[in-house]
Amino acid sequence: MQPNVCYTRHIQQEGDELETAIQVRDLKKVYHVGQNSIAALDGIDLEIQRGEFVCIVGRSGSGKSTLLNMMAGLERPSKGGVVIAGKHIEKLSEAQLVRFRLEHVGFIFQSFNLFPALTAEENVAVPLTYRGIGRRKRLKQSREMLTQVGLQTHLKHRPTQMSGGQQQRVGIARALVANPAIIFADEPTGNLDSKTSAEVLDLMRSVVGAKGHTLVLVTHDPEVARWGDRVVHILDGRITSIEVNPRPGAGEETPPDAVPPEQLKQTQGCTADRAVEAIRGIENAENGAEASRGNQT
Repeated sequence: MQPNVCYTRHIQQEGDELETAIQVRDLKKVYHVGQNSIAALDGIDLEIQRGEFVCIVGRSGSGKSTLLNMMAGLERPSKGGVVIAGKHIEKLSEAQLVRFRLEHVGFIFQSFNLFPALTAEENVAVPLTYRGIGRRKRLKQSREMLTQVGLQTHLKHRPTQMSGGQQQRVGIARALVANPAIIFADEPTGNLDSKTSAEVLDLMRSVVGAKGHTLVLVTHDPEVARWGDRVVHILDGRITSIEVNPRPGAGEETPPDAVPPEQLKQTQGCTADRAVEAIRGIENAENGAEASRGNQT
């Protein structure tokens, strides 16, 4: 599974002013299990620049997924801090974290996490629903994003009607549709064969890179890590080394109001059926409002 020579990401050259997208300082996470304390992260320091594709590599239990969760604001550290967009996200309230993730972060999951009752275009439009964007506009944006990932003929397909690679393309489109600054990907090729994995990674690198997003990918597979700009190796909650993948050689190609935070918080941890019901409720309310306006005219 070799990276394609077509390298579309913007990599800052010598002399460019670097802009830090994520800053991690002395990050520690301790889990307490009975009388035992388990250090999942033990003093992590890391900076990731805007537009970088960084792969965090480690075996099971190394702390890589915990680190990703901390950077994404999904878990709180025991000590230390994470700064994104000038904010210490470990100091934000739950409602502020929900809003922060909605505005700054996109997620790509190993198991795709698509709503089975929704079509591809409806799944991709979900983040826009929670941003308060009207149905017509969000479905238009969804279709445009699905076209970018090569699924323009699968707009009305449901997850069970698509292959694993196609479902992950829907997941990528969903992560990008709201134009977040940072994309977090947790083992995005873990459920795919090697050929499909290469296709998905090439798509992620080209689409994400072309838009200047920062991409942080967690994997246990060194072959997957070769697609990144930098590779962060982690073991027993500590960074053991950071390597820079070679760049292409000379002559090669270079590569209306949002939903209130208190309402967003209610969707956290809900079942897929309840989430779909909530989305349908929003759509019904929008349709009712449009009909009411039509009657008034």
